[in-house]
Amino acid sequence: GSDEQAAALAVADFTGIAVKNARRFQALERIGLRDRETGAYNLAYFVDYAGKEFYKARRYGRAFSLAVVAIDNVEQLRKAGGRELYRRAMRDLVGAISRVVRDADILAKVSEGEYYVLLPETDSFGALMFLRRAAEEIRVEPSIRQLEERAPLLLSMGSAAFPKDGEDFDELLHWARERVEAQRGSLVRRLHLADLERGAFWELCDLLLDPA
Repeated sequence: GSDEQAAALAVADFTGIAVKNARRFQALERIGLRDRETGAYNLAYFVDYAGKEFYKARRYGRAFSLAVVAIDNVEQLRKAGGRELYRRAMRDLVGAISRVVRDADILAKVSEGEYYVLLPETDSFGALMFLRRAAEEIRVEPSIRQLEERAPLLLSMGSAAFPKDGEDFDELLHWARERVEAQRGSLVRRLHLADLERGAFWELCDLLLDPA
């Protein structure tokens, strides 16, 4: 009847407005949760998402990993590259990492020189493979290569897995950062071994066995 049709039309109008507003809110929320420069999520969203991942992992006996990607010479890169090249390179660095992450992974910008990546359903070995692929993707970015013509990009990476390395966020972050520090103090960094071409066996031997 006409009364029922009028009621249905009113409900439909309210529903349409509600859905439209919900979509707008969702879009604004996504924008607000991301860093404007790089598109990475902010730390608040990351911590909230990590809390839910801890809950699922404890309840269902699952594993996940936390990875830390650090740029050790941000100021040097900014000065050497200039504002525009530096900003483009940082955006492309996040883009390179984003190509490696899966839909369920969360990449967040913590500071100008530090990023966290949450890797659900990923054990220690899987996290190491992720970091290796991420480093390779970063190095082939044209803007990163252009920036490295002026100053080297010093990347340090580390990861920790739940529950092997810890059962709360602080523990995982502690061990991931410990591994970042170990990489910073490693022979690879001190002797610039990463600069050698792959397969440069004898050059590597000369460096490692040099009495000096």
